[in-house]
Amino acid sequence: NDFSCDCIDGFTGKKCGTNINDCNPQPCLNGAVCHDGIAKYECECKEGFEGPNCGVNPNDCLEIADPCMNGGECIDGLATYSCVCAAGFAGPHCSVNIDDCDPNPCLNGACTDGVNDFTCDCPDGFFGKICGVNPNACENNPCQNGAACNDLAGDFECECPAGFTGKVCGVNINDCDQAPCKNEGVCVDGVN
Repeated sequence: NDFSCDCIDGFTGKKCGTNINDCNPQPCLNGAVCHDGIAKYECECKEGFEGPNCGVNPNDCLEIADPCMNGGECIDGLATYSCVCAAGFAGPHCSVNIDDCDPNPCLNGACTDGVNDFTCDCPDGFFGKICGVNPNACENNPCQNGAACNDLAGDFECECPAGFTGKVCGVNINDCDQAPCKNEGVCVDGVN
C-alpha cells in the first residue's frame, strides 16, 4: 500500500511533481539573473560579464589590437577600457601629441614642438633651452691694453688703441715691419 518514485534529475517529491529550483542557492555571480530550468539553470549576465555563472570579466583591451597608441597603457574596465598615455600624449586613445609650444616657452626665438619636449630656435646673441641667456660679453672685460669694450648681441667688439689690433687688442702692431726709416735709420716700435 505504498510506493516510491525514482525521480529523474530536476524533480523531487513523493510523485516527482516538484521541480527542483536549481537557482537556489544563487549560482549566478555579479548581479546576474538566474533562470531555473529542469535540472539546469541559465544565468543572464549583466554587461561586462560572461561565462556560465557570469564570473568572467573579459579583457576589453584584447578585443581591439593595440587600442592605446604611442606607447599608452591599456587598463581593462567593466565592458570598457581606458588608456594611460605616455608623457607628451593625450586623448582617449593617446593619439594627440600635446603641443609643448602652447603657450610659447621660448623667451626669444621660435618654438618647435616635439614629443613631451620642444626646441627653441635662438636668434644671434641668445642661447639656452628657452633662448633666455644673453650674456653681457663685456662683463669680464675681455679687451686688453686699455681697449674699450662694446657689448653686442651675444658678442663683443674691442676698440683698440693705437698700436694694437686683434679681437681683444692683444696683438702689438710692429710699426717697424714696413721699414719706415731711411738712410740706415733704426726703427724703434712705439709700443712694446
